Amino acid sequence: MLTITQEFMLLAVKPNKRIASTSRLRLSIVTVGLMDLALKQVIEFEKKKVVVIKELPEELMYLSSLYDVITRKEMMKLSKISEIYSYKNKEFKQLRNDIENSLENLPESVKNKEAIIERMRSEFLEDELKDETVVLAAVLNKNKELKKYFSAHEMTSIKNKIKELKKEESNQVLSTMITNIDAINVAVLSSAVIIN
Repeated sequence: MLTITQEFMLLAVKPNKRIASTSRLRLSIVTVGLMDLALKQVIEFEKKKVVVIKELPEELMYLSSLYDVITRKEMMKLSKISEIYSYKNKEFKQLRNDIENSLENLPESVKNKEAIIERMRSEFLEDELKDETVVLAAVLNKNKELKKYFSAHEMTSIKNKIKELKKEESNQVLSTMITNIDAINVAVLSSAVIIN
């Protein structure tokens, strides 16, 4: 199964598209990478900081360059991470190449965009949402990519569902994730610069 990062790359980034100057998209890739690390309990968010709590698992080795950046310090601010990926092309290019390489050897059936969208649609309609699906929808929405795949009616329903989930006490982890997407995006956009 694909991770949020891999699905986001397939749905939001055209192959070979030059995104160095697209700060929101560029740093959203960092956001979904952080979300994958958090969902696999490799990192934790403490206020606006990231703390590494365990080694990188084999299935996320393509995020090793991001993992290496955040392990430079015991605790790293989200704003510092976004600053690194805003100002340093080398770090971003490495991360993007690693993610793209992770997708290269997968069968086309696994990389099927329509199948990913249909799974998301099905989960939102049937109320059997996985955390990964909610996170992916939230980040796609932040990048205005959700509307490419869903009707206006479906988008309204998805956004409402995300708001509901964020409020439910039983979904504390998910609520934290969605809140962190907002926090990461604020950190990302406050320190993002356009790089030519």
